[in-house]
Amino acid sequence: MTYFDSSVAIVHSYVAYYHLRCAPLKLERTNKKRNNTMNCIQKKRSSNMTYVQGFSCLVVGVVLAVQRVSAFRLSSNVGRSIPRQQRPWGSAVDERMPPPSSSSLAATTTAPNVVEKIAGSDKLGLLDKSNTMRAERGTTVRLDAKDKLKVGIIGAGLAGMVTAMDLADAGHDIQIFESRPFVGGKVSSWKDPDGNHIEMGLHVFFGCYYNLFGIMRRLGIYETSLRLKEHTHTFINKGGVVGELDFRLGGIGAPINGLAAFARTTQLSILSKLSNAIALATSPVVKALLDFDGAMEDIRALDNVSFTDWWFSKGGNRDSLNRMWDPIAYALGFIDCDNISARCMLTIFNLFAVRSEASILRMCEGSPNTYLHEPIVSYLQDRGATFHLNTRIRDITHEVDTDGKPTLVKVGFHPYSFPFIYIYTYVTPPFLICFALSCFFLVVPPIVFFFHLFDIYF
Repeated sequence: MTYFDSSVAIVHSYVAYYHLRCAPLKLERTNKKRNNTMNCIQKKRSSNMTYVQGFSCLVVGVVLAVQRVSAFRLSSNVGRSIPRQQRPWGSAVDERMPPPSSSSLAATTTAPNVVEKIAGSDKLGLLDKSNTMRAERGTTVRLDAKDKLKVGIIGAGLAGMVTAMDLADAGHDIQIFESRPFVGGKVSSWKDPDGNHIEMGLHVFFGCYYNLFGIMRRLGIYETSLRLKEHTHTFINKGGVVGELDFRLGGIGAPINGLAAFARTTQLSILSKLSNAIALATSPVVKALLDFDGAMEDIRALDNVSFTDWWFSKGGNRDSLNRMWDPIAYALGFIDCDNISARCMLTIFNLFAVRSEASILRMCEGSPNTYLHEPIVSYLQDRGATFHLNTRIRDITHEVDTDGKPTLVKVGFHPYSFPFIYIYTYVTPPFLICFALSCFFLVVPPIVFFFHLFDIYF
């Protein structure tokens, strides 16, 4: 067992000792201030709770120590302070990272001093860094003119536009239909009449977004569009009170830095920290340390369960949701814990637990439209792609030729020939609305006036 693994066991043994010995004594001193009846009941319940938490921490400590011995390979600098110039997250909140090497993303995202391996095959490729290189390279398919297709893509969010990038690179004729007057989907932003940039919500880019980073490198904007932040998550509470999850721990990576961040945060009360310890210790997150794929299968089964329902079933409290998890849910999906799927939240927890860089944040240097969407749009337009904004898809219809291949797409009132995808969209041009209103005001008043005269004279 290395020094690092020994420190894991020591830390968790200390936490276990606190729960088993110190916490019951502290609760007993507190309960003496209460009346005798409530004192007996509360002391019994609190003591039982702390014993359960103590044994849970001890078990987690042993599991982590064993897992680290079997799955991690540490460099000779483990446990030492990392010089400022070597810290991948910078040394100040607004410090820009150095340009990464063109051959690998590891120089900018890998946790310091630790080569972390997943305990499992990671069948979904969630933590496969080679995704970055594949996304940067793009498709290797180049079609002959006779094999090219006209392709319609519904939705100009990031998924639709990135799909269009690969199809355009292959040589297809791309047309993209978007119901809004701007592109970007959930990551969209636009200017109001005063020229202010308005965003759909908080846009953060976690360190495990390997595919997106590769796309940005293909566009040549990775170094200029993203700002690497300190390895902390900041919470701004009512009244301007600032809370923080600080993952910096002198080069020690996941999951230890995450446990330390929760232990030190002022965002949660002691009671909420205990509630979190119980809920997360019995979650698939612990299983992921030994069997990542097995944990992900358990998490996928929770797709139809809200995170709030799952949280309460594990002994979590409402205060933790309000102060910690709701802000994270808003950052992930712009909805709160009552409505977001437990699968979404637990997936990101899993990534944080097994990969240190997953919890490192990046943010755009400014508006996502300026620093992300406009480069993608330019890339596509340079390859002949066409965008149809303010075009809502109402229905999909098609006609086929004698070979059974689709031959017709209808967009609004104008037919387009698409041999691959067929789309029918109902569009009401602004001039038609104006025409209808004009007819209404020109025709209806005389009719009403006529019937009024008819009532008077007849």
